[in-house]
Amino acid sequence: MATDGVKIIDGDLANDIYWGFMDMYDSGIDIEAIKERYPVDVEYYDDFEYEIFITVLALALWEVGALTPDILEKVKATIGKNAGEISWAESHGQKAGAARKKELAKFWEKVSKPNLKIRKRKKFKLVTKTIFDEDDVLVFQLPEGNFCINILLTIHQYRGQCDYRFGKILYNNPQKPAINDVPKLLIAGSNIPNMIDPTPILAQGLEKIMEQGGLEVVLKNEALKTGQYISALNQTSISHANLFLFSNRFEKIGTLKINPPYKFISSLDGASNYEEFCDKFTDIEGSVKRMNGDWFVIEQLLYA
Repeated sequence: MATDGVKIIDGDLANDIYWGFMDMYDSGIDIEAIKERYPVDVEYYDDFEYEIFITVLALALWEVGALTPDILEKVKATIGKNAGEISWAESHGQKAGAARKKELAKFWEKVSKPNLKIRKRKKFKLVTKTIFDEDDVLVFQLPEGNFCINILLTIHQYRGQCDYRFGKILYNNPQKPAINDVPKLLIAGSNIPNMIDPTPILAQGLEKIMEQGGLEVVLKNEALKTGQYISALNQTSISHANLFLFSNRFEKIGTLKINPPYKFISSLDGASNYEEFCDKFTDIEGSVKRMNGDWFVIEQLLYA
């Protein structure tokens, strides 16, 4: 679990709880049904994780006008254990511990008073007229003139944000490609270990693991041997607004239907303008090598 700072909403767990709650709230789900999804009596958190859980949940409930006295009492008792302050002091020093304590004091002062401005349920507009469609194969030119190819894997819309996520095809050539050329080409991705238990591997000892290329490499090889892996693709994301500004730089040459399971993300980077987008394609081979990635033949990823 990544905890990036001492604030109430900081890190993976806090964001998962808060935005999971708000996604359900904004979609119109009844508050009592949401509370059933986030029961306050849970046993799988340690004291610090529970402090994160209960404070974030209380903040979300307070914002929507549904924080009840019993949950407020849970918050008070949890804060009184000082688990967050102790954890931050041990891992980042006394100054960080004091900062967490101060943050919790401010939080308590806020939620222990009635919220006079209840957060309304939000409605987010979907982009219904997209610039391109999923599975479109697009050709574009690098500044030096060579042609490159990408494929639009998914259009992702979340809380009013629309992003286009492109797969990275290995092609950098002065010759403009045709759609019939594309299935034989390679696309960047990675075979990701899926629920591999590292315990037997770690038992080999660090020296032996390093001789085999490190833990990441060993896990990956084990996954390939046992079939416990997911084949996913490297992707570059561009917002709808930004892509609109340079969409005329792309030419659609056809459509290839990628099987949905292969559209999982191996790595995701972003671009906000055409120059940044081109940069993602100038050294795909080097990028994949640095990430210990893999190459997949496109025709093997298509619907049978």
